[in-house]
Amino acid sequence: MAIINFLVSYSLPIIMAVITILTVYYLLRRLALKRVSYTRYFAQSGVFEGDFAELIEEISNNSFMPLFFIDVESFLPSELALAGYERGKRPMQQFISRFNIAPFTKIKRTIQVECIKRGDYKIETVSLRFLHTQIYIESRARLYVYPMALEQAEKDPLQSDAQSLFLSERKIIYDPFSFSGIRDYRRGDPFKSINFKATAKNMSLMVNTREFISVRNFMVYIDFHVKTGDAKPDSYNEMMERAMSWSADLLQKAIRSGCSAGFAANCRNSSGDRFINYPMGAGFNHYSEVLTEMAKIRLTAGNSLVSVITQDLNKLKNAEIFIYTPYPEQEFGGCLEVFRAMGNMVSIIELR
Repeated sequence: MAIINFLVSYSLPIIMAVITILTVYYLLRRLALKRVSYTRYFAQSGVFEGDFAELIEEISNNSFMPLFFIDVESFLPSELALAGYERGKRPMQQFISRFNIAPFTKIKRTIQVECIKRGDYKIETVSLRFLHTQIYIESRARLYVYPMALEQAEKDPLQSDAQSLFLSERKIIYDPFSFSGIRDYRRGDPFKSINFKATAKNMSLMVNTREFISVRNFMVYIDFHVKTGDAKPDSYNEMMERAMSWSADLLQKAIRSGCSAGFAANCRNSSGDRFINYPMGAGFNHYSEVLTEMAKIRLTAGNSLVSVITQDLNKLKNAEIFIYTPYPEQEFGGCLEVFRAMGNMVSIIELR
């Protein structure tokens, strides 16, 4: 009996203290939740269709209270498949992250996302839930999924030497893979140009001479137009996605070869524009900018392709122009004749 009285006399204050602490903890839950900061972002600004991106979550507890079982709930497009989550048929997928955070602590979490479909993906808000209390906060993140770069079945246009058959006013560059002869060394010749075999034979420095080639310029157009009165063909979306994949591959090869490339299309995009006309440029930064514009494309026509091409009539000279269109027989308002008269080579690729 004495033992029971002892336990009761000492356990009762402990139980009351625990109840008091839990009550205060519960009453302060909303205040504590407001002291939580949460951000998320993608580690990459853009990736190719079929690749993986990393979604980074960062949450901080800026209060003196330890916080347990904080659920961060958000909805992501199903085209961004989360690792470990079953992808359903709904356009959005629910995603919940659970955190336990010590006072004045920051947690960073990385989530793998498979990018299944090309597009411009934006996520806006999340809800934080803690002890039956829920608040909404803005946490914006954006990811561009570029079209998959696919090679055409036809001969690679970059391997074509048709452009070398006529005189060109384009700038010329040194071709390190050609060979035109051997000559005496001159001050300023690079060390790698020395021909050691000829040098040993002539007992004086001899260097290889190289030929020069024209810088090649590429311009790609995609025609999203559907004839007036016609319904979109069942294969329209697949056809246009394929055209973008071919264009991405062609532009990638051009940039890697040191050429200049540009892209234009008469489509609408996620920014509300009715066409895209990205000027010719070189380098992988330029290529990334073009891919970003392609990620924003919506599969519907805006302006006519003729109105887009007309903007370049007096700008393109001695370029290789590729037009992807479902209607290869159209005249394009006489623009093709003007292009050819200015020394451009024009290729029409039928989409079907």
